[in-house]
Amino acid sequence: MSELLKHQRQLLGIAKTWALANVPGWSDDCHRDLLAAHGGRASRGGDRVSALSMSSRQIGAALDDYARRGWPRRKTFSRGAS
Repeated sequence: MSELLKHQRQLLGIAKTWALANVPGWSDDCHRDLLAAHGGRASRGGDRVSALSMSSRQIGAALDDYARRGWPRRKTFSRGAS
């Protein structure tokens, strides 16, 4: 798995946690609906939508959706002290 995809999945978890605490009425079902709207599919043998089935572009669109809802996303990073 690419490091970018792994990082984006972590950001989705952070955004979901933020939304659960800050967006009135937000739930796990809302999160799954958001993933499904951006290309997430149900996992094999289940009905839960997962980010594991999503491409980097699809996850990026879902993160942008969270940002439009007020998530204070920071797109900058530091490489540490050199």
